[in-house]
Amino acid sequence: MPAERKESSLKQTEVKKKSKWKGFWIYFGLILISLASLYPVVYNTAVATTTEGLEGYETWQIAGLSLLQPLTIITGALLIGHFNAEKVRLRSVIYEQSSLHIRSILSTVLIGGAVVGLVTGGFDIVFRPWLPEAFQGALMVPGWEQILSSILYGGITQEILLRFGLMTIIVYVFSLGGQKLNRYVYLFSILFSAIIFTVGNISVFEMSTVLWVRLFVMNGLGSIIFGWIYYKHHLEAAILAHMFSQIVFLLMRLCLILIGL
Repeated sequence: MPAERKESSLKQTEVKKKSKWKGFWIYFGLILISLASLYPVVYNTAVATTTEGLEGYETWQIAGLSLLQPLTIITGALLIGHFNAEKVRLRSVIYEQSSLHIRSILSTVLIGGAVVGLVTGGFDIVFRPWLPEAFQGALMVPGWEQILSSILYGGITQEILLRFGLMTIIVYVFSLGGQKLNRYVYLFSILFSAIIFTVGNISVFEMSTVLWVRLFVMNGLGSIIFGWIYYKHHLEAAILAHMFSQIVFLLMRLCLILIGL
């Protein structure tokens, strides 16, 4: 009997491992799709700029090479979540192979996404006269490639990087590998990852007071809200909320054009 139980346990462990790797490959495929959505934007940027040291390469090659770095970093973040998220009780519907119950998270996704989209978009509208010329483009209707990349690349890869990767490893380290989990560890991970992301987006422009406030509003607010959604629900809820925030932000741009502002 003990031998049968041991064999059954080994089979369950093997099935669980296969299920986890299935989740990994699904998300890796989503990463590739999101990077593909970013490719036209990167290509247009490569056309408009000259890159020293890459004169022998075609523009499409330069654009492709520039995506290798984010692919590597995001895949690393995916692996961190793959091996550690379950240990610290951070969830992913795809990894758990469970059903995504939209109704249970719909209000969270809509409210969280709307708050981020409206606040970040509203800030640029209110403080438009004090923003540098380079930021004025944020209030124009973007092309289809920018719309697609902001929703897919922003929603999928940023959540994998900042939530599944960064936030998960912070919780793992400060909870001693999941042994001392409590709400304060999760709250610390949300705030700490928001600070890291915000600092990582410091502009090359001379930072005025308005730009500093914009930096924390645009990056810090979203990181905190999406981090909280990841903690309370799962990665997929955070992804959907992030995507919806981008849609709200884009709709605000369109409304500005329609009313002539």
